[in-house]
Amino acid sequence: MSRGQSTQTFNTAAGQNAQNFGNAQNAFGAAQNDVGNYQSELSHFVSGNPYTQGGEFDQTINPALTNLSDAGANSLQGALQAQARRTGQNSAADAATAASAAEQNTRNLSSDLAQAQQQRIAGEAGYNRDALQASAEPEEMEAGLFGAGGNQGNNELETEEGAARTPSFWDQLGGSVAGAAGKILGGR
Repeated sequence: MSRGQSTQTFNTAAGQNAQNFGNAQNAFGAAQNDVGNYQSELSHFVSGNPYTQGGEFDQTINPALTNLSDAGANSLQGALQAQARRTGQNSAADAATAASAAEQNTRNLSSDLAQAQQQRIAGEAGYNRDALQASAEPEEMEAGLFGAGGNQGNNELETEEGAARTPSFWDQLGGSVAGAAGKILGGR
C-alpha cells in the first residue's frame, strides 16, 4: 500500500468516525429522551397499582361480595315469607331460619373477604415485582447505548491505526537500501 493509499484509508476512516460520532450523538439524545419517557410511564404504572389496600381491586370486589351475601339472605327471607302466605303455614319459625341463614352468609362473607384479601396481596406482590423488574430497563438501555457506540468507534480507530502502521512500498525500499548501506559501511 502506498503512502497516499494509507493516508486515504486513514482519512476515510477518520471521516467515518466523525460522521458516526455525530450520528451517535443524535441517536444518544433521542434514546435519552425515550429512556426518560419510559421512566415517566413506569412511574404512572407504579402509581396506578390497583392492588393497593383500598385500591381498585378492593373497591370492586368487597362491595360485590357484600352485595352477594345480602342478596342471598334477603332472597331466602323473601322466599320463606312468600311460601308462608301461599300455603298458610305458621311463619314464626321462618324468622329464625332467615336469621340463621343471614348469620351463615355473614360467616361465608368473612371467608370470601379473607380470600379476596389474599388475592389482593398476591396481586400487589406480583404487580410490584413486575414494576421492580421494569425499573431495571432504563439502566440496561443506557448501558447498551454506550456499549454499541464505543464498539463502533473502536473499530474505526483500529482501521485508522492499521492504515498508519502499514509501511508503503517506498518505506520498505528505503529501509532495505538503508539496511544494505549500513552493512556495506559497517563492513569496512
